Amino acid sequence: NGLGALSLDPASGQQLFRTASTPLAAGDSTFTFAAVWQSNVDPYAQVVMEQWDPAGGVNGRVSLMATTSAYGYCGEGNDLEFSLAPYGAGTRYRSIMRVNGTDVKMLSNGTETEGTLSPAPNILAGRFTIGARSQDSENYSGLLGEILVYNRTISDAERDQLDAYLHTADPQLRIIDLRKPEIAAKTAQSQELYYRTDTHWNELGAFFGYQAIAKRLVHDGVLADAVGTRLDSYRIRTTPSAGGDIAVNLLDLPGYFPDHAVQLDNTQPRQAHDISLPGWPPNINNSFRITENPAASGSLLLYRDSFFDALTPFVAEDFHRIYSFLGRGIDGNRVRQAHPNAVMLEIVERGLRHLVDRPANLASACE
Repeated sequence: NGLGALSLDPASGQQLFRTASTPLAAGDSTFTFAAVWQSNVDPYAQVVMEQWDPAGGVNGRVSLMATTSAYGYCGEGNDLEFSLAPYGAGTRYRSIMRVNGTDVKMLSNGTETEGTLSPAPNILAGRFTIGARSQDSENYSGLLGEILVYNRTISDAERDQLDAYLHTADPQLRIIDLRKPEIAAKTAQSQELYYRTDTHWNELGAFFGYQAIAKRLVHDGVLADAVGTRLDSYRIRTTPSAGGDIAVNLLDLPGYFPDHAVQLDNTQPRQAHDISLPGWPPNINNSFRITENPAASGSLLLYRDSFFDALTPFVAEDFHRIYSFLGRGIDGNRVRQAHPNAVMLEIVERGLRHLVDRPANLASACE
């Protein structure tokens, strides 16, 4: 349906799927379960997918199931979920569980572990469920990006091919939450990070946001290095301000409430500058801009709100080009046109409700 993943909420009793048409025949003991999933909550008993007959007995159940600190094979009296692979909330997992009689191998994000079932599985063909146990319990809380079942044990070569495919089903969406670094910087700094009469951060606040963003981009291999993350590379100065959007736009009282701007001056000349290119929109009221740093490499396609205005001077130094749109409307055609190293959506917390808005032309992004 165009979504990167489906979200399930156990508090609402949600499960994605339940059917009496089971993918495994009764008595099967060789099969493969595969999934891309991400739990929303700290570890507790929850089923990603399962086949079982609730009226059945020992060793007739097979679940890809997460528990208190690990996940894996859950049977009925022949569990291995406590030892196959660790898991935690907020991490995306690519899981391939191969069962061959009593032997179980679990590939979790590229690392494979192995265990032995006792007794061997004797699968029952009662129900197949996704997102809950067969008796409508142990409901899953989180995201599901892909579910696959094979009625045989796939080979090592097929496992590697399947894992490569699951990489495409898992687009490796990364979230950078700037609240913690901003709160830590507020505690450590004598200077203010936000305007007093404005909802926005000042340049010092934006700098600490940039530090966290750059650290993540380097960690994820988007950037080889980030050039401006040391605070001692800047001179900090304070200038008077007539007031920000609270005082001016909301109250229409410029100058009534004293405020000041904390600004950072780079001790070295900035390399990035604005350019225009054929095939891209003009910059009208900051709706779109392209920055270029001839000394840097890589490119970024950015969708932003007004908070990125103060971030741009820092981030622009790290990329050869940044294609920057004001707004949240990610467009696959622009992804294909820019062919960037990464696509970034910067969004203020009060705008998070818009994350459910679907991107346009997403299928075109990889053409």
